[in-house]
Amino acid sequence: MEELTFDQVQVGQTLGPVAHEVTRDFVRRFAEATGDRHPEYLTEAPVAHPLLATLFSTRLMGRVGIDRPSGGIHAAQAYAFLAPLRAGQTVTTTGRVTAKFIRRDRKYVEFEALTVDAAGQPIVRCTVTSILGR
Repeated sequence: MEELTFDQVQVGQTLGPVAHEVTRDFVRRFAEATGDRHPEYLTEAPVAHPLLATLFSTRLMGRVGIDRPSGGIHAAQAYAFLAPLRAGQTVTTTGRVTAKFIRRDRKYVEFEALTVDAAGQPIVRCTVTSILGR
C-alpha cells in the first residue's frame, strides 16, 4: 500500500472493513507472548485477553487502512472493551478518520475504530491519535 500524506488524509475517510478470525491457537499464542497465562485463556473454548482486540484496530489504521508514513509517533489511544472476545468468533473492524490538525508544526491525525462480532455486537471501540512522519 502506498503511504498517504497528511494532505491526502480526509476527515470522514472510512477504513475497512477488515475481518479477523479469532482461533484458539491465536488466543493461546497471545497469552504466551504476553506472559499472562490466566486459565480462561488456555481452555478448550477460551476467552481472549482483552488486549488481543487492540491488534485489530492497529492493523486497520496501519497496514490495510491508511498506511501512515514512516517516522510517525503514536501520540494517544483510548480503548473501551465492551464484550468478551472468544475463540471461534469472526469479528469485523471498521473505522474512520475523525480529525486532523497541526500543532507545534506536527501533523496529527485522529482515528476511531469499532470491532463487532458476527451479530453486530460491539466488542471494542477505540480512538488513536498519531503524529505523521515529516
